[in-house]
Amino acid sequence: MQDSIVDNTQMPEVSAALNAPRPIPLMTPTEPAPAANPPDLLTPATPAAPAALAEAAPAFSPLYQQIKALLVASLQAGEWQPGQAIPSETELAARYKVSQGTVRKAIDEMATDNLLVRRQGKGTFVATHAEAGTQYRFLRL
Repeated sequence: MQDSIVDNTQMPEVSAALNAPRPIPLMTPTEPAPAANPPDLLTPATPAAPAALAEAAPAFSPLYQQIKALLVASLQAGEWQPGQAIPSETELAARYKVSQGTVRKAIDEMATDNLLVRRQGKGTFVATHAEAGTQYRFLRL
């Protein structure tokens, strides 16, 4: 156990290097003093500055929103036509390798945005936007 402890007397060059005085740089009156506040921090931010910061910062969005964006892209690409049933939540979860709850939340948001229509016992369908009239079909208005 004694062998693992390093004694400074056994290594005089290390001990001398650790205990040597370090020179402190002195400022002479001819050198300009560094600015306490750099001028670029005192100037108001330009409109381009927040955009540059937004590009530099990593964009984070929850996983369900990423899945929603993928589903919207599939709708725009024409993978599913209006009125056509989309794959089940379990199939979509397997396709995107996420949990079924994540897919469900993405589909719920799309249903709230009137992109999809959920029918209990039938499935989830792409909205046709002609369903507003069928909403009141049993009422005499």
